Amino acid sequence: MTRTALFVRSNRDIMVTQRINHVYNQDLVTGKGTRALGTAFLAGNQTKIVAANPAPEPAMGFISVVATEPNTTVVITLPPGIVNTAGNNQMTVNLQAWQSYTTTIAETYQFAGASITATKPIAVTTGGNHYKQNSGAPSQDGGFDQLVPEDLLGDEYMVARGIAPTGLDYLVILPTVDSTEIKINGVVQGYWNRATPATLTFAGNQSNVGDLAHVEASAPIYCFHVTTGSNQFQPELGMSLVPPIGCTGSRAVYATRMSGLNTHLLVIVPTSGVPSLTYNGNPFTGVAKTSSNGLWKSIYIPDNQVSTTWSLTCQKQFHVEVIAGEGAGTGLAGFYSGFDSDLDLLDPYLNLGSSILNFPVRCSTPLPGFFGIQTCNRPVEVIRTKVVSGQATVVDANPWDTLLTVQPALGFAGEIWVRLVARDANGSMDSVLMRFPYYPEGADLLPDTVLGCPGSPATVTAPFGMKHYLWSTGDTTQSVAYGGYGPLVLFASSDSCAYTDTVWVASANPLPRVLPAEIISCDSVYRVDIGEFTGIDSLAWRGPDGTSGVALPVLGGWQMDWTLDGLYVLEKFDAQGCLTYEYVDLKLSPPPLIRFQGTCPEYWVWLQDVSQVLDFRVDGRPMSMDSVQVSFDFDGVYALEAVIEDLCGQIDTIHASLPYFCTGRDLRWVPNAFTPNGDGDNDAFCLHSSYGDALRYAIYNRWGGLEFEGRGSECWTPPLGTQGSFVLLLQFPEVEGYAPRQEFLPILALP
Repeated sequence: MTRTALFVRSNRDIMVTQRINHVYNQDLVTGKGTRALGTAFLAGNQTKIVAANPAPEPAMGFISVVATEPNTTVVITLPPGIVNTAGNNQMTVNLQAWQSYTTTIAETYQFAGASITATKPIAVTTGGNHYKQNSGAPSQDGGFDQLVPEDLLGDEYMVARGIAPTGLDYLVILPTVDSTEIKINGVVQGYWNRATPATLTFAGNQSNVGDLAHVEASAPIYCFHVTTGSNQFQPELGMSLVPPIGCTGSRAVYATRMSGLNTHLLVIVPTSGVPSLTYNGNPFTGVAKTSSNGLWKSIYIPDNQVSTTWSLTCQKQFHVEVIAGEGAGTGLAGFYSGFDSDLDLLDPYLNLGSSILNFPVRCSTPLPGFFGIQTCNRPVEVIRTKVVSGQATVVDANPWDTLLTVQPALGFAGEIWVRLVARDANGSMDSVLMRFPYYPEGADLLPDTVLGCPGSPATVTAPFGMKHYLWSTGDTTQSVAYGGYGPLVLFASSDSCAYTDTVWVASANPLPRVLPAEIISCDSVYRVDIGEFTGIDSLAWRGPDGTSGVALPVLGGWQMDWTLDGLYVLEKFDAQGCLTYEYVDLKLSPPPLIRFQGTCPEYWVWLQDVSQVLDFRVDGRPMSMDSVQVSFDFDGVYALEAVIEDLCGQIDTIHASLPYFCTGRDLRWVPNAFTPNGDGDNDAFCLHSSYGDALRYAIYNRWGGLEFEGRGSECWTPPLGTQGSFVLLLQFPEVEGYAPRQEFLPILALP
């Protein structure tokens, strides 16, 4: 007795699988959750096994149990004539909480059907670690799985063939009562007594993967599937416990494939669920095989289509068996879908699990309500009903059936919502909301008036649940978009009642502007205050650089703080939910600017964000207006200067440069000699051009050394007495669409 069990708990539903990866063999155990706990079990094991040659690892079967409560007495009884490796046919042990016990059986003993009982709930895993199959092949492999107790078994199973070789893809069935009749695909296979293994083999070979076996029994049975996922189709077999169909399964399975193994998926889904089946979020489009009764489909997803992480979803509960393998090294099998049998309340029309059950409109009382159930643990009792919306009384004459009635209050018309809670024999509970639309003859179905939003049609919606809708526009849907003005008539029918109602449709006016189109503020933050009585029900805004926010309600109005220059968009909603946009250009302490724009030969030059112009000059010439049209005789870069008062009352001098390249000629004066002798005349080398400081130049000596570099308005003043020849490099400003321009000229420094 040891404490070697693994316990996993979570605050949410999870799936747990355990991959046992030994140096010689591997197998897969799928955790059954609390469904694994019970007090009576029959052990599963492979049946097509023979004695093997000695191997580095001893080959044996085993039965392993773990207790969950103190002072648990466990009795393991092997089939007649079978003993464990200690020579005992029956073992009795007393375990404390979380203690485990394992008994081993020689590989030559077939122990399927061994009985395991306990005085308190335990979990059991059975199988073998290193079996040789009876095919004559040298392969040896392990196969085992966790069990569920006898009281959670079913009498109907659906199993898809794996890719094991001929004769080695098979089922091991263990009846729980004597004289149990077993059928495969509707054909009686025989009668077996309790705990007597029935071995039923799939026909064909790996090319028959996905063939379905519909197993039916006259009493609850264990059903184990022995198969492989080895792509070499070797007799490297795993074993999985098969869940019963009809009351178990999953609607979503998310998993990660096991590393280093070929992995295949055998999906078993109700035929009616195939249209809603998705694999990795995409609708299933592959080939499916059909069961003998036509109610189930099997879908084989091969290794090359199984992604590293994968998902399966479906509106109907389905099962997925994962089969894996590694050449001639190992084979694994296990069901990843739910073994639980939690109660599921179903939509009676769709036979699907649903949180809301919708019923059609009724005009007479009482209103009938009904629901479907899916559980392995009948009977199901309705333990609570409550009206959560509307005015009515619920009558549930028999809490053990699936029927109830709802009696609306006198004078009430509209929707009645009822919450129903049910519980099955295992204590599992589920709840649904039941929606009962009730409109007696002559009831108002539509409001008197509906307003459409400005520039958009009005949407008029009739009550849910009518069998037929007909609007005066010709539309036959529950809702209609109406862009007209005036009456709109609805004709509707449901149950044995017919209805006629009229609504007046008009268009709402857009909300008025609440802010000026341009706002100038001399602060770093502008607080927006919007008063009450604007018709605004809620207000949001979007600003520059992705900023956004929601206006805060203050004293009946709205308040916002904006901190960036730029365009703001107000989203104003009225009480009807209609949206009106408003655009505001905010300038926070805007700097004054000189702007220009144009095409050759004329440009417009203007002053922006100024309140008063004190002096405005273009190329030194005074301008009489703050917006002028200019042209020049020569290409160049011309100075723009203005003395202004900005929008916040501050005096400022602003500058700009206007590149002008329209004439193809420029104005420049470049001397080819100068006399740095200190006489005060031509001691410095200076040049002049229409480019101003946009022209740059450099002077090099005869050996290529740089003597001077500067802007066009700067002069070179070498040391007095400098003489000799130099090279002048003129670097002109770049013009869009033209290659950079340079000129080299010789100059002399004379005595």
